[in-house]
Amino acid sequence: MHPYRASTHEGYATVHGYRLYWKSVGDPGPAGTVVALHGGPGATHDYLLSLSDLAQWGYRVVYYDQIGCGRSDLARDVSEYTIERDVEDLEALRKALGLERFHLLGSSYGGLLAIAYALAYPGPLRSLVSASGLVDVPFASREMQRSSASFPLRSSV
Repeated sequence: MHPYRASTHEGYATVHGYRLYWKSVGDPGPAGTVVALHGGPGATHDYLLSLSDLAQWGYRVVYYDQIGCGRSDLARDVSEYTIERDVEDLEALRKALGLERFHLLGSSYGGLLAIAYALAYPGPLRSLVSASGLVDVPFASREMQRSSASFPLRSSV
């Protein structure tokens, strides 16, 4: 038996003056399109590539590297790295790729971004999955600091 081979396309979309790298695996079908959002910030889409297996069940999976990540352009100013900016970039990329309705899956920071996108643009979404995403960054940061303070210190060797 031969392994399933899905069609793959990739390219760049110009979004708000920057080039965002995208990759699409599979063909649009009745199951719909899944847009996968990577974590980070600073990570790339690469660790999510196993989602490409969904193509054998009729899904198209679209990945992209957020601004400043992977093959996408770096921002000209660090003040551009915001959740709001990432939400607007995703909406502009959706339009550039001609995605009408889609499933949204976010991992880690991508989960936070998925929730923020859903609040701003619920219309295009068929479903939302937040895998290990967080909703409140200041709270999560405080809790990480609190819990790490309780870890026993190791003596140096």
